Amino acid sequence: MKIQTLNALADVELLSPLKNFSECMEYFKIFGFDSPRLDLDLRELEKIFYKLSMQTHPDLNNPHLNNSNTNEKSAELNLAYKTLRDPWVRALYYLGPETLSESKKVPANLANMYFEMQDAEDTITLHCFHNQLIAAKEARLQKLNELFRKIDAEKTPEVEIELKELVLENTYANSMLRDLDSRIEKVSSPEKAS
Repeated sequence: MKIQTLNALADVELLSPLKNFSECMEYFKIFGFDSPRLDLDLRELEKIFYKLSMQTHPDLNNPHLNNSNTNEKSAELNLAYKTLRDPWVRALYYLGPETLSESKKVPANLANMYFEMQDAEDTITLHCFHNQLIAAKEARLQKLNELFRKIDAEKTPEVEIELKELVLENTYANSMLRDLDSRIEKVSSPEKAS
């Protein structure tokens, strides 16, 4: 099996394009989940990871694995763990990498702030926007966990659309934060020089 690679877009790592839904669910199967399970106990995931890593690590010369496959199996396990342990990456993995192709549009709830940010020039205003975006991060994470529980209980198209919108919002908000950080640094530079 060809190992999927992670690419960076915004601060969310993306999986390279997957061919189909069943291939996308491979990482869940590696950890023993017959179907996608989004509301994961990270301690449980870590325990499973360490157990599996002892079975697949190339330096342990596991007799059940062909030596040529041990590096690939170990790399695949590490990538699966890295993907599933981060809730935002897990959500994106579940939804599929094409999800972010729609992220070019400013989410409705961020539109006003986005346009106000474009006009802001002083450090204090930029810091206010920055603080608002940081404060909203925790609320988005709580909403993400709530949606994970809903999807695990009963997957509905409406909840999956809500999850997709939240992932897009988070991606865009993080892009706005990076832009603000850059602008704050530029605005603050002349003050530091004097």
